[in-house]
Amino acid sequence: AAASPLVQLMEQAVVAGKVVKDSFGEVYTGFANYQDLAVSQCAFVPMNSNRAINREVVRQRVAENIEAFEQSGRYLEFGQINLIVVAPDQSHDFLVMDGQHRCETMQQLSTRFPSRELWFQFRAKVVQSEASAFEELQHFQRAFPSDPRSFFRSRAEARVATAVLIRLKEHYLGAFKDMMLSDRMGRRTVDPARPYLNDSLVFWLLKDAGILMGADDAEVADAVAETNATTILARLEAMNNVMESLTGEALGKGVTAKMLATAGRASCFLGFFREGYLYWSDLAARLPVAAPQPPPAPAPHAPAPAPGGGAA
Repeated sequence: AAASPLVQLMEQAVVAGKVVKDSFGEVYTGFANYQDLAVSQCAFVPMNSNRAINREVVRQRVAENIEAFEQSGRYLEFGQINLIVVAPDQSHDFLVMDGQHRCETMQQLSTRFPSRELWFQFRAKVVQSEASAFEELQHFQRAFPSDPRSFFRSRAEARVATAVLIRLKEHYLGAFKDMMLSDRMGRRTVDPARPYLNDSLVFWLLKDAGILMGADDAEVADAVAETNATTILARLEAMNNVMESLTGEALGKGVTAKMLATAGRASCFLGFFREGYLYWSDLAARLPVAAPQPPPAPAPHAPAPAPGGGAA
């Protein structure tokens, strides 16, 4: 079988002295200019089960890099991007194990400022199959654990979940607290007190409710993701309407009048869903018959409250 064009590209970089590879011929590492790769039609694709893109994080990083370039004439350090190349694959897709937010940041900067050089460090491992690629991903996740709520079974699920998150933030802006990434390893941050939401809580809710749609396909086009997001948002709004009429323990143990007032101001009660406090299945029977109801979540519920669920 013919080798991946990406392998050929990296071999040319080795000959040019820009990249080195290990003695097994599997791992390539060095520096690359994002603009050169863009011209070569290379793409950076988050792997199945990789976490969905946090658009607020990308927006913040793009702004920081624009400011840095204006002040110093160069972008900030992007750190090492960890990539996988499937040798028999004839596409120009680098599979991203770690660094998808940085890749998205570079893509936006490249589009807005195509004449600027944009250097980054990379490590790319060549494997012989997609199965081997995901073994590498699982190994990496064990070595550098991230918040498991932000990981999905497929790229399709991740794209739909991201589309839902964007729409929810537009609809219930006051219900969200910013997520601050503590470090590049993506260590889990503390959740805001109920009834506020953050990205990871939304992703958990979508999984708990079992309402991610179109998630079995390897690829989901943007238009399909948006259509599914519209359907899911309607389910969430139906549930939010039910929750608005409830009080006290019906929304989870420890709910206070202050929490209810906060939810009322934001017109969003979905933040009361929280592991150890309230699950979608606890209220699913209250949904109107006409409202589309997802199947119950298969995972058992832990009895102990999770961190961040305390009363505000």
